[in-house]
Amino acid sequence: MRSAQGHRVAALSILLIVVASACTPAAGNKAGGPEPARVLRLATIVGEPGSLPALDDLIQTVADESNGNLTIDVVYDVGAEQPDAEQTIVRGVAEGRWDLGIVGTRVFDTLGIHAFAPLTAPLVIDSYPLEAAVVTSDIPTQMLASLTPLGVSGLGVLADGLSKPVGVDRPFLQRGDWRGATFASFRSQGAARSIVSLGAEPSDLWGAPLDEAIAAGDIQGFDKSLRVYSGRTMWREAPYVTANVNLWPQTEALIGNPAELASLPTDQASLLFGAIQAEITRSPDLADVDQGLVPILCASGTRLEEASAADILAIRYSIRSVYEALRTDEATRSLFAQIERLKRVTPPGPPLEIPPQCPTATPSGSPSPTQQPTTRITPLDGTWVVSYSRAELVAAHPDPSEVTPDNIGTFYLTFDRGNGWSSPARDAVGPPNPPDWWYEVDGDTVTIHIDEGAGPTTWAYRWSVYGDSLTFQKLGGHEPDCSLQVSEGRCEPTGFVVKPFRRVSG
Repeated sequence: MRSAQGHRVAALSILLIVVASACTPAAGNKAGGPEPARVLRLATIVGEPGSLPALDDLIQTVADESNGNLTIDVVYDVGAEQPDAEQTIVRGVAEGRWDLGIVGTRVFDTLGIHAFAPLTAPLVIDSYPLEAAVVTSDIPTQMLASLTPLGVSGLGVLADGLSKPVGVDRPFLQRGDWRGATFASFRSQGAARSIVSLGAEPSDLWGAPLDEAIAAGDIQGFDKSLRVYSGRTMWREAPYVTANVNLWPQTEALIGNPAELASLPTDQASLLFGAIQAEITRSPDLADVDQGLVPILCASGTRLEEASAADILAIRYSIRSVYEALRTDEATRSLFAQIERLKRVTPPGPPLEIPPQCPTATPSGSPSPTQQPTTRITPLDGTWVVSYSRAELVAAHPDPSEVTPDNIGTFYLTFDRGNGWSSPARDAVGPPNPPDWWYEVDGDTVTIHIDEGAGPTTWAYRWSVYGDSLTFQKLGGHEPDCSLQVSEGRCEPTGFVVKPFRRVSG
């Protein structure tokens, strides 16, 4: 694997080649003297310096290293906090209204470019170490190459804060907390799809319009990084933050007008692109400020809540359709797979520490302490397979509605320390896909929890493992609306009990 330094050098080399090939003879100083000073105008939706630390750092670096010969003049508050502000910046840079722009990578799927969607897939890049590993890899370079149809040049992707769910009158902890709520995020097809999959209504309000909608009772939740949440004192209207759920990173894309970049003298172009690459490396450290903000937020009255492991698994299950949508396109699937591979080898870092004196407000309806995934390894762990015919299924006394072609054939089950997968296709089971369900083991009973659109479903079986054989027996009566008249075996799916499963691995 190439080092991050190797990726940065390669990216810089490509950018310099592009600039050199586009430059005209008039771009340089024929007399060999110093190049005339240049000012590049950069558009951003933020309202003032300090709102985006990586941008402030980049501006200072360029000015210092060029001795004032190359400067970046920031045009703040572009779009006046309207939902399409970032789209306005992309179009404006393409048209030459601004030389440079910085926008959230989330914006591009609304403009027909989907390569960046894996960056903000929900609950995938969920730690600062992983965000750092991704932005300093060559994954962003591959994504930036897709921007040509928009008429802009992609210069780099900077790390920014991890966005957490924020609640106005309750925390967003369980799957049910999302149902019926209106939840605001920046305009993005990916964010809207994730919010809908959790049962909420998406909104693309932000800034002052979001504040007004919260005050009017029209918004029940939104996502923000702790830095933005704290800086805008949003705890006054929305005090509930789910501290251990990071929905997605606020990664920022630097873009430029191709003609303006091509007109830069080589020395200035080299300095600019070198400063951008250095800022990419520094940006994760500038973004990772959450732990330092915790005491400030606690003192303000912010209620930093933590979702249970079971609730997080249920949320992952609910958003699995978002992941599948990313895999429908070959290029996006490849980029998503690269991030997943990085995630498997990148330690997540320490969890956010919340001091005991920080106020909390656990809502009614939270899972009981006994309803937690089994995290230890049990004899169930591993992948198992079973095959049976229609006649064998019927002989197991299923409900008549279960006797369908989809419930006959070969099926795999994977158990992995509380996470579970099931599929008729071996290559679709187990990591890295999100779990299909979670389970808890209590002696010889396994309880399987599934959260589907209509609500949670719970199945319980008695299990036994002998050698490489796994056998289930129904206990019955656990699924909501389960009736004793449904079948002799009650409501749990009969496919588990037709025949013993055979161990495949684990």
